[in-house]
Amino acid sequence: MISLFEIIICVGIVFFIIMFIKISIDHATNIPTWNGIIISSLIGMLGFYLIMCWIGWMGDKRDN
Repeated sequence: MISLFEIIICVGIVFFIIMFIKISIDHATNIPTWNGIIISSLIGMLGFYLIMCWIGWMGDKRDN
C-alpha cells in the first residue's frame, strides 16, 4: 500500500514542478503570439515554439 509519506513526497514534487513552470513563464524573454501558437500546434511543434519564445528566438518582445 502507498504510505502517507509517499503521498506527501508526490504532492511536493508536483508542487515544485508547477512552481518551476510558473517562474519560467514569468522570466521568459519573449511572449508567444496567437498566430505562432496556432500554427505550431497544427504542425505539432507547440512545445518547441514555446521553448524558442522562452529563449528569445521567436515571439514578440516583452514590454517590461
